[in-house]
Amino acid sequence: LRSGSVRLTADGGFVTVAGMIDTSGVNGGDIALYGTKGVTLQLTAKLDAHADGYAADDTRRARAGTITLGTDFIRGSAITGGDGSVSGTSGAVKVTAGALLDVSARRPGDRLVRLMRNGTVYYQYVEADQGGAVNFRAPVYVNNGNQTVNVAVDQASSIVGARSVAIEGFKRWDLAAVA
Repeated sequence: LRSGSVRLTADGGFVTVAGMIDTSGVNGGDIALYGTKGVTLQLTAKLDAHADGYAADDTRRARAGTITLGTDFIRGSAITGGDGSVSGTSGAVKVTAGALLDVSARRPGDRLVRLMRNGTVYYQYVEADQGGAVNFRAPVYVNNGNQTVNVAVDQASSIVGARSVAIEGFKRWDLAAVA
């Protein structure tokens, strides 16, 4: 699948990727995959949101896209506690060994761009193109008395070029129970 950006939500189901999702370009596009029961990237999966960058004589700075993989409590498993907090069985986010999430910038170095104005040569400093971000989002649940999230990345090398990698654990509250 090739597109400027991709957002796929399996409301009540799984998202499993075994092929390529490509949003790369001069600036990388965003990829967001959400599955209530989980998101799995199989070993042949490639999510490509890299930035090729502008021409060498262009003064603009390119940015790679953001890849977000998220899940939630499995429908029908959520219960509300006495304090209004919601818990249940979490879906899983899994990046299998061999899968690739590429949010790199192909032009990582700073550069000077030569400009000509009124017959005079000037040089403009341009910062390096910027890698993208990878975000994992899952509900916090209790496992053997410890709070955790159901996110697994088999190999750190599956993530390429990220300027940041974040795991966002979230809690839910039933506002009617709290009020």
